[in-house]
Amino acid sequence: MTFNDDNLPFREDFLDSALRGMILSASGWRGIFANDWDEESRTGAISAAHRIIAAAAAEVFAARLKEPAGGGAPLVILGTDTRPTGPAIADAVIAALLGAGCKVLYTAITAAPEIMAYARSLGSRAAAEESAGSGVPAIGFIYISASHNPIGHNGLKFGLSDGGVISGGESAVLIEGFRSLLARPDRVTHIRDLLNKAAPDAVKKVYDESAAVKKEAYKAYLDFTSRVVYGGTAKAQGSLPEDAIAGDTIALALNRGIRERPVGIAADFNGSARTLSIDKEFLGSLGIRLHTMNDKPGEINHRIVPEGESLEPCRLFLEKLHRQDPQVSLGYVPDCDGDRGNLVIWDEGEGRARSLEAQEVFALACVAELAHLVWTGELGYDAAGNARNKV
Repeated sequence: MTFNDDNLPFREDFLDSALRGMILSASGWRGIFANDWDEESRTGAISAAHRIIAAAAAEVFAARLKEPAGGGAPLVILGTDTRPTGPAIADAVIAALLGAGCKVLYTAITAAPEIMAYARSLGSRAAAEESAGSGVPAIGFIYISASHNPIGHNGLKFGLSDGGVISGGESAVLIEGFRSLLARPDRVTHIRDLLNKAAPDAVKKVYDESAAVKKEAYKAYLDFTSRVVYGGTAKAQGSLPEDAIAGDTIALALNRGIRERPVGIAADFNGSARTLSIDKEFLGSLGIRLHTMNDKPGEINHRIVPEGESLEPCRLFLEKLHRQDPQVSLGYVPDCDGDRGNLVIWDEGEGRARSLEAQEVFALACVAELAHLVWTGELGYDAAGNARNKV
């Protein structure tokens, strides 16, 4: 049964039902957006009620950005993961933001950390301009995703120019404003008027600029990742020749180690936003060979949550690749918005590939951090293995 359709008379009870089905929290506003009410639906269509919900959410966020004194219309970065309903929600959000007097930069499909890095990059640039005496607009981002929820779900996540999602207190204010707006007797008329304020030429411009905006977001994330991993931006692509990165010592050490002990990695992207992110370029710059499966955006072939049975396709993929090339010894599976995932490894002792438990992945992250501290000299151990200093 179709939940609702723009070609049918709008029914207020459909909107109320959709609102009751929403979960509103600091980590995201989520619900089943597929217009057939099926949480496993692969339709890209959303109902008129959900279009109103998306537009209302955009309007209250725009109002929040307008509160501080600024130098012009608020700037909102908008992006989606690869769920089918993402573009339809984005249509509503773009029109609502434009109608509310915002400037919109649309990245289309982007990984969650990518849009966050982009917001942080623009925020840093704006802060520099503000310190120079220039008035700058408020900056925020909206990310359309439902994290690990099933494919028929979707939602919105809000963040600011520091690259982080809004705080619990900020979220509570937004939620109150959202509920108040959609409790108004004229809620439907109000939102439709807002959407009609968006000039068609302005909407077209947002979409026309989308490819260029995506490139900017991609670069911001690549630079941010380089700073996290290397402590600075990598200065070369490809094989990272020593003369090109003489000052980039961490990148140089990684590159040398990988040349001496080549590594291949298997990735099951499961059609996620990481299909269009930095993985191939960044890993390739270190000389790592990346083998991918389900690497087309939206090619979601199993559960979105990267745990348990969702790791099995990658495990089997790794086993196949390792038998062809023993240097392929690691694999990973991200979630749909590409901000987390889990690992599979070739276990030499067991003679097979196996999935790591979440705590094992966390332990590896801790080992990596501690090893980096030792490498930089910030942490040292005595002969008995005790840390000489606290870090």
